[in-house]
Amino acid sequence: MEKPVNGQLMKPGGLPEGWRRPEAASRLHVEVNRVHRALRQGFAAFLRSHSGLSLPEWRVLAVLEELGALAQKDVVAAAFMEQAQVSKALTRLRAAGLVQDGRSPGDGRVRVCALAPEGAALVARLRPLLQARRDSIDGALSPDEQEAFIAALARIAAAAGQADATPPTARQERVTEPEVDRGTRRA
Repeated sequence: MEKPVNGQLMKPGGLPEGWRRPEAASRLHVEVNRVHRALRQGFAAFLRSHSGLSLPEWRVLAVLEELGALAQKDVVAAAFMEQAQVSKALTRLRAAGLVQDGRSPGDGRVRVCALAPEGAALVARLRPLLQARRDSIDGALSPDEQEAFIAALARIAAAAGQADATPPTARQERVTEPEVDRGTRRA
């Protein structure tokens, strides 16, 4: 069933009517991106409607809930996010009273951030809703289909890594250390 979006008729799957995959594009890449976009947009809408949080804000809260107080650089690593995204999310979360700052017990010079009681309460309120959403998405496939899908994704990821590797050229230049003049040095 087609539906208008921004004045354009969209095919099922969110593609504009008449859209064709570019010849050079991998069908699997296009489909994985389409599913990723649907999952991400759906989760973002879910978070907005149930908490007013953005995806980066949720990821920061989830990391702090799971790992406890962390330095900002550790939040960046644990959340697999860019420094700027984490910084912006932490600023908003602090302003909302969901995250608080403190000092590292091991090194008083290091600032750490942790869930404030209000942040912990929000995460606790969202957990059952998130589990229901997860169960709904995961329930789209049987356990056997899930295993097959995950195995297929691993093969796609491996193939993408190989496809992205720079192929060797016929004329590769050898990298050598610069020559050192071993002659006598003048004082």
